[in-house]
This record gives sequence, structure tokens and C-alpha cells, in this order.
Amino acid sequence: MSMRPGWSKWDGVAPDVIAGYRAGLPLTQISAANGIPRGSIYALLDRHGVARDRRPRQPLPALEIVRLYVGRRASIREIAAGLGTSFNAVRAVLVGAGVHLRPSGAPRGKDRR
Repeated sequence: MSMRPGWSKWDGVAPDVIAGYRAGLPLTQISAANGIPRGSIYALLDRHGVARDRRPRQPLPALEIVRLYVGRRASIREIAAGLGTSFNAVRAVLVGAGVHLRPSGAPRGKDRR
């Protein structure tokens, strides 16, 4: 795909991405809502002269994450989507809490060992 100088394929969603960023939405939510990879959001903001901030991350609710994963047997992806965060962030909370992780794609009712 040839691009014109100063043009990006993401410029069509720039107003929504910029509005979401300025409203303080998490990058994962902006990415999902606009179909733009998270890694491209900062490049788009830079191209449009939007000052980037160093957002402090809100701590994830560890007890709720463990309860959903262990008690309700929700998947890491389901928990991440419900919290508007990443798979890796939820996984890190579970590992930090000492939770035994189920194998990826494991049936809901039992662990495969």
C-alpha cells in the first residue's frame, strides 16, 4: 500500500482515538473500539500533535480477579475484557497471587494434567 506523505491509514479514526485518549480511556478500550493496534495509538497521537501523558495505572482488583478465575472459572481473556485491560495484566495478577493457571484452552470443568 503506498501512502501519501503525512498520511496514515489510521487518520480516519483519529478524532475518535484522540477523544477517547483525552477522556482517559484505557488504550486497550480505545484499540478495541476503533480497530487500531495499541502500538499505533501513540504514533497517531504524535502525528496529530496530541501531548501524551504518563497515566498512572489503577491497580487491578486482585481479589475479584482471583474470585472470577478460581471460583467462577472465567478465562483470563474473559476477565481482561470485563475489566478493560490486557490478558497479560490479568495473568500477572493471578501469578502474583500464587494461583495455579489452567492450561490454555482447558475445558471449563476440570484441569488437564
